[in-house]
Amino acid sequence: MNEKWFDECSVVAYPHEIRFLHIDGGSINYCVDKHVSEYVGKIQAQLTTLQNENRDKDIKNIILQSKIDKVNEVLNQPMPTHASCVKALDEIEFILKEDKYE
Repeated sequence: MNEKWFDECSVVAYPHEIRFLHIDGGSINYCVDKHVSEYVGKIQAQLTTLQNENRDKDIKNIILQSKIDKVNEVLNQPMPTHASCVKALDEIEFILKEDKYE
């Protein structure tokens, strides 16, 4: 196999094996020793942690966008009186204090 073949591969790491999967089909497997295996496990644990953190950030962004949309709805309503302005401000304050996505 030449270097170009490896450039066209994706790499899959298992605890005791590294597999190069070529875009046209074939693959090459390499067995790894205990130290490499432990390192792969450590990297996979870090990847899982990062994926969970990103998922949490996505959820927070969805909640924040929902709050922004709700506040915009309140602000786009007509407010002809002082009482309606006060009511709108109370609604906005409530929206901003909400902890969950509805």
